[in-house]
Amino acid sequence: MDTRLATKQIKAQHWAKVIKDRLDSGLKVTEYCELHNISKTQYYYWLRAIREHCIETQAPQLVELQPPAEVPQDNKSCVSDGFEIEMLIKIGNASLGINSATPKSLIRKVMEVLSNA
Repeated sequence: MDTRLATKQIKAQHWAKVIKDRLDSGLKVTEYCELHNISKTQYYYWLRAIREHCIETQAPQLVELQPPAEVPQDNKSCVSDGFEIEMLIKIGNASLGINSATPKSLIRKVMEVLSNA
């Protein structure tokens, strides 16, 4: 095994414990870092690195979705529960109906999923 890889894995295990300890402590990051003489920059670096590692190593989880009976093609149509479609976005065979009340973060996430599908 490459010694750099082994060193990185050991550091990642250490930082995973530090991050878990910080979460369990209930302290804010600033408070915890000051108390344990840790740089906030270093803490956030390892938090990001560990998150990325977890995302990369997790197996994709697929969920079967049933298509709706029929989505109206009119942009001003009402699908259900009073939701009025103001814009219909199509990516491949998928369609996404949104309106001005749809959170931008949700649109961004759905678009990312659809473009990677």
